Amino acid sequence: LFAKKSPSVLGVQASTVNAARTEFVAYGSMLDPASPVLENWEALLGLGLSSVANTPKAYLNSVRAQLRATQRSVTITTPDKLTLSSRNGTIRLQIRNESSFPLTIFLRLSSAKLTLSQAFREVVLKEKSTTDIEVSAKTRTNGTFPVSIRTTTPIGNLQVAPLLTIVARVNVVAGLGQLVSITLLLVLIAWWWSHRRSARRTAAAQSTVAP
Repeated sequence: LFAKKSPSVLGVQASTVNAARTEFVAYGSMLDPASPVLENWEALLGLGLSSVANTPKAYLNSVRAQLRATQRSVTITTPDKLTLSSRNGTIRLQIRNESSFPLTIFLRLSSAKLTLSQAFREVVLKEKSTTDIEVSAKTRTNGTFPVSIRTTTPIGNLQVAPLLTIVARVNVVAGLGQLVSITLLLVLIAWWWSHRRSARRTAAAQSTVAP
């Protein structure tokens, strides 16, 4: 009773048409509305949905390929593990846009045990450039805490760069240990200098011959 193939729209499978529309709205929202690139994508999508086009699927595949290439042009660089020397630290990210036009993304950072400032923000990435992002992180205890980093489209909430999970290690004791070590070193130097001066005075007194 049911068709063996998916229903078609103008000779193209409905799933392909729906996917092209969804991706166009989502990834297209990353561009400036007046961008000529967006106009080109819209024209290709229109031909893909037109009844007069000889090969509508070819136009849909073309626009989808360009949309996916734009998605892949965004990459995030950050260490897999980082150490915060205090309970008020900073997580630093570098987001690269390899495309030849500006892109807008939504950045989301989440952690179950870290309090993150501006964990959800809109970021405008300039063309062929790297954008530095800093997120303040706070915690009440030492330990190791996973942090998830998501980038999505402004509309449609589609994933842009692959999901990243980094490990933030908070170790306040290590910072205090360094401070204690430096303090002990200074005390040792002061004791050595005082002992040396005392030894010199004793030697000078012993070498003095009384009449």
